[in-house]
Amino acid sequence: MGPSTRGKTPSAAAPSPTFAPESAPAAASGGSASRAPTAAPGGKARHHAARRVTDSRRAFGLVAGACVLFVVATLAAMAIYPGGSVANPQGSGYSFFNNFFSDLGQTRTLSGAPNLACMALFATALIVVALGLGLFFVALARLYSRRTAVCWARVAAFFGIVTGVCFLGVAATPWNLYLAAHNEFVHWAFRSFLGAAVASIAAILSETGFPRRFASVFGGFALILLAYVLLLALGPKPNTPDGARIQAVGQKIIVYSSILAVLAQAIGLRAWLGRSRAGLQDQLGARIKPA
Repeated sequence: MGPSTRGKTPSAAAPSPTFAPESAPAAASGGSASRAPTAAPGGKARHHAARRVTDSRRAFGLVAGACVLFVVATLAAMAIYPGGSVANPQGSGYSFFNNFFSDLGQTRTLSGAPNLACMALFATALIVVALGLGLFFVALARLYSRRTAVCWARVAAFFGIVTGVCFLGVAATPWNLYLAAHNEFVHWAFRSFLGAAVASIAAILSETGFPRRFASVFGGFALILLAYVLLLALGPKPNTPDGARIQAVGQKIIVYSSILAVLAQAIGLRAWLGRSRAGLQDQLGARIKPA
């Protein structure tokens, strides 16, 4: 395989951490009443913003757990894999250099051995990480206040959800039974993942006060994803021993790099929300119009 996941729209005004109290109109004395500066966010708006921050923080914790579970489940699947690869159908065990991730999800290995236990672990890993990716990008999209950032974040969330759906498709189409569909899901999973990463960079850079280190991580990750998308499209075909080896090793590098990048972002975002909760609630609250 390549395994590859509301509230009202804030206004475009720049975030402002300090709010002036609302003042009463000046007494009429032959002149017009003067209006006060923008008021501090009301109780409902601030409560809604606080809920956004709390929910996103919890979501990032769940995403981190999903990433860890993916690594554990796939390593366990490799440990019990009966054996067999394109290069060596009668081989025993899982080979880092010759076996693909998708070999773990076959109903039977190339040697003819049943593979149901390994397949169950593989499918579980993919389902969990697919849900985690969708949750990650949706939770991240709820933390922006500027209109441009919100638009980019919604694009990222869309691509993140498409990525998750494609990973579910990879799990549901063992390549020994549905090769063409399986390969389509793999290719589109990484293409959409790249789209989610690039849109997330644009969202972070458009948002005042959002730490730029998160954009840097997405940037490095996007370069790795781009290299793998090009490898899938232009690299050697996996129907030769050398081509299979290059594709299998490249695949493992990108899959685990992807999971570790999301894990690092989820942990970092959760920690940042814990430190910046009050200021972020004020910033989001100022942009939310209570119903």
